[in-house]
Amino acid sequence: MMGDFNAHIGDLSEFTDEHYDIQDDFKCLQHARLTCCKSVNRAGKLLLDTAAAGPYMLTTGRGKGDYGQATFVGYHGRHRSRPDHILMTPNFYHNLLSTDIQPSNERIADHCSITACFKVRQSGLTGADMNLEPQHVCHGGCPKHILRWNRDKALQYAEHLGNKIEGHNFFMKAIERKDVEAANKYVRAMIISAACTSGMGKFSPCVFLSEESKGGSWIQKGSLV
Repeated sequence: MMGDFNAHIGDLSEFTDEHYDIQDDFKCLQHARLTCCKSVNRAGKLLLDTAAAGPYMLTTGRGKGDYGQATFVGYHGRHRSRPDHILMTPNFYHNLLSTDIQPSNERIADHCSITACFKVRQSGLTGADMNLEPQHVCHGGCPKHILRWNRDKALQYAEHLGNKIEGHNFFMKAIERKDVEAANKYVRAMIISAACTSGMGKFSPCVFLSEESKGGSWIQKGSLV
């Protein structure tokens, strides 16, 4: 599970006796997590308690590309904290190749995205609830939108967003039939359209999905923004 939990965990650990096997498999987990953000709050302690009871584990500050660096930096890069985490079962961690924190200067919001890369054998995906498309490689040919807020264009953006009457109607109909996925799709489409029309959006190669075939295995990446 990935998310902005608003949880600050510093270098505290969630490990209990229930995590003994994975600590034995990965000796590095016996040491305190690395962190560039020392603060701890109540949400962080609750997140650690949840992981300890699972048992689950957090990849934050546990190597493989994550040394506890900040993920929340604000729109102007003036903040530094780590409220974003990946929570997973020990079995998932065994298949984790790496995690990667997006560089601050490449972010598209006030948070830097986190990418988790897993290696899974194709035979192990039989019946799994996921859709792998080998033709979708995303090594530069898949465009995505990058939105960057511009206060000077806020009024123009709001006007375009307010004029999307058809989109509003589709959204309300999706809400009435309790179709969350459709409602989310219409909201995203309206935001992207208004941002691009008002000059706050552009296209960039997709960096949120990559699939490579190596030795009969797929490497699947997913990110949190």
